[in-house]
Amino acid sequence: GSAIYQGDLIETRAQSHALLVFLDEGRITLQPETRFVVERFRYEPARPEAGSMVVRLLRGGMRALTGLIAKQRPQNYEVQTLVATIGIRGTGFDASCTGPCVDETGLASPETKPKPPAPPSSDEKLDGLFVYTWEGELEVRNPAGAQVAVLGQTVRVVARDRSPVLWPEVPPFMRDAPGPRPDGIQINMEQLFGAGKEGQADPGLYVLVKDGRIVLVQDGRTLELERGESAFAGLSGELYRLRIEPQPIYNLRDVIDPPRSNPGAPICTF
Repeated sequence: GSAIYQGDLIETRAQSHALLVFLDEGRITLQPETRFVVERFRYEPARPEAGSMVVRLLRGGMRALTGLIAKQRPQNYEVQTLVATIGIRGTGFDASCTGPCVDETGLASPETKPKPPAPPSSDEKLDGLFVYTWEGELEVRNPAGAQVAVLGQTVRVVARDRSPVLWPEVPPFMRDAPGPRPDGIQINMEQLFGAGKEGQADPGLYVLVKDGRIVLVQDGRTLELERGESAFAGLSGELYRLRIEPQPIYNLRDVIDPPRSNPGAPICTF
């Protein structure tokens, strides 16, 4: 996969979705026609309690299963939107952001004109932010108030100056969303993030990509590496990514649009 950098905009098109897998074992599915930004991700496997994660849902939908950061320090995990912030307490949830929830300000690249706000659902009354909890519990809050949602409950927010409220059911457009629930997808963390470690001294070829992209080929197997990624090819046929700093934070699969370049260190791959 390709590298993604902190602050990059991830965008999916119609009839497509993206799966994000984070180093702390959390994962997020982005629904079609979604815009999403990773504002901050800090995680050390040896100290998960010191980690933090802030992401922004600008438009569209997401399905999230939180990882070790939320388990160790739930207050350090946030999903921000224009109308409210979702606070996590060890959770699996779906979120939909349309109409007054959409935030397109300041994110268009010089080559791309901003898109118009996402249309509301077919039912004009069912726009704004909807959050449905399918595991654990969460809190949706804004300056006007806060609302806790436990397993099976849905929260709606129509404006930043209107309190979040419990909604009697999951809106049909969320029930019928095509992106899979992330807890149902098998993930090989070593394959995505590497099996070795810094200080490894096994004989073989060690590669660290400073710029661009390379492909390692060994016995018919290939491994693609982007800037900031590293890998090891051993004398006995081993071929895998190495876990050394700077460390990617998550991988994406089935993403349609590549991220914008960023001069900082890579925080994820896709």
